[in-house]
Amino acid sequence: MAEDDCCGVRDLMKFAVEDAPKFVYTNLDDVELERTIGKEFELSYDFEDYKLKVNKYIEENKNNLAIHKLRNNIPLNESEYKTLEKIFTGELGTKEDYEHNFKDTPFGLLVRRIAKMKREAALKAFSAFINEENLNANQIAFVNIF
Repeated sequence: MAEDDCCGVRDLMKFAVEDAPKFVYTNLDDVELERTIGKEFELSYDFEDYKLKVNKYIEENKNNLAIHKLRNNIPLNESEYKTLEKIFTGELGTKEDYEHNFKDTPFGLLVRRIAKMKREAALKAFSAFINEENLNANQIAFVNIF
């Protein structure tokens, strides 16, 4: 590095190091857009977590016909499916709550994820697959692990 370059850098160093913090003072006016007097403030949203409500409902209602059927891998009829829809998008929250938390997950799949299918029902479902696919002993053992 040439001596001239060195001196140029030294002259710039005073801008890189700050000795004391700089204070910035402002004087802002807050403009009032609207004023409401004498009206009660109403909370339009239940702040209890929707996912927790759904999980709690499913865990506490495992004997509900629709939940029982899903845990035992029994297909739901239209009425039972509508009942689940009413519970998840009417009683526990809104359709928007459901979509916000679970996207486009079908109600039956959601129940199966939370309540878990009974082992016997899963083995029964896999038994047809095992018989049709002629699995070897290792593959059958793997299926039975779950």
